[in-house]
Amino acid sequence: MMKKLLCLLTLCFGFIKTYSQEFRSNQLQLELGAAAGVVSNRAYQNSLIGNAALSLPITEHSRVFAASGISRFIGIKSDLDDAIFVPAKLGIRYHMDEHLFVTGAAGSALAIQGPEGVNLLYNLGIGYTVKDFALNLNFEDYTTFQLNTLMLGVTYNFKL
Repeated sequence: MMKKLLCLLTLCFGFIKTYSQEFRSNQLQLELGAAAGVVSNRAYQNSLIGNAALSLPITEHSRVFAASGISRFIGIKSDLDDAIFVPAKLGIRYHMDEHLFVTGAAGSALAIQGPEGVNLLYNLGIGYTVKDFALNLNFEDYTTFQLNTLMLGVTYNFKL
């Protein structure tokens, strides 16, 4: 029994040491993600989002990123078109430890379908990483069109 416990502890400490080294990585990362959420605007029922980001470390615990993708807000009524945006944003992610992080971003979104024009947006979130995956909860507000969404998403990080 003692040998099994010692072996388990050795494996755990080895994993933590390996993960800690990844946490302090100075590598450029490509992040691909998807999210789904609920919308506060009564004309739309939910949102689907796909995105890609490039992130670069600026300190031991923080990274800057540039992100873009596609955001779709699904209309409640059949006569209302879905709203589709292509957002572009810059942000920062701060890791409080190896797993937990907070993030903030701001940018603009070009309307492809639905409301016309360019829209200002901001995004605030919290997430949890395990290896190369991140599970996150984000609030995104499209200020000009008075649309906001609370989303649950998953991201996979590729080291470049």
